[in-house]
Amino acid sequence: MAYIDSTQQHQRVLAFYTRTGKEVTIKGTKPEGIARYRQMVYNVVNDSLSSAYPLARQLVTQEDWEATVNSFFSSHACQSPFLWRMPLEFYEYVKENEQPLLNSYPCLADLLLYEWVEIEVFMMEDEEVEYSTEGNIETDALVLNPACVLQYFQYPVYTKKVTEITSKDLSHYFMLTHRNAKTNVVAFLEIAPMFARMIELLSENVLPIDSLITQFTAESDLTITPDIRKNIVSFFQKCLAKGIILGFVK
Repeated sequence: MAYIDSTQQHQRVLAFYTRTGKEVTIKGTKPEGIARYRQMVYNVVNDSLSSAYPLARQLVTQEDWEATVNSFFSSHACQSPFLWRMPLEFYEYVKENEQPLLNSYPCLADLLLYEWVEIEVFMMEDEEVEYSTEGNIETDALVLNPACVLQYFQYPVYTKKVTEITSKDLSHYFMLTHRNAKTNVVAFLEIAPMFARMIELLSENVLPIDSLITQFTAESDLTITPDIRKNIVSFFQKCLAKGIILGFVK
């Protein structure tokens, strides 16, 4: 038991050093050896985050990126054992702890979220959903692709080069990210606020277009003219073609 206790203590000390870089003494190790070990682990973290966030990596300076990754590596205890989920924790860490960085790069939080959602949707577990490909887009209840995420942004990080985004771009943007059930390709679609709310309603219950319109108008007091209804039908036809809508209730 004494051996086990001492081994665990050495592991804790090594973990502390690996994260913080603060000098420690571990019996049987050489300073240059554990320094190389720390650098190796740090490189894995840095490379993983750089791969997950290529656009964010281009936006911030080398100095700011290294400082932020090192701060995250040194002070954040990751909750997930899965390496692919670490970028989510990095995004959450930046939002909660790096306000000066976010002040320097106002669109950075949106950019990190945008890049993370692509990973999240791609890695979603397959979910069996019953639906029919035969149906009427205007009258039948629609079945939403479960591998679909709706996000709100303040900056157009998915349509404009991030280095060209300015305060003039500050507005309200909604984006659908989905994984095509046949190809597994992740795709993005910017949508209007009205369509965003209808997608939310559809994620809660399978509904036909007229029911979506009824619920939406009850909330918004917006009058749906024949032309607007035509645009709604056209939007859901596009969603069906793209695989955002899988089909119709059997």
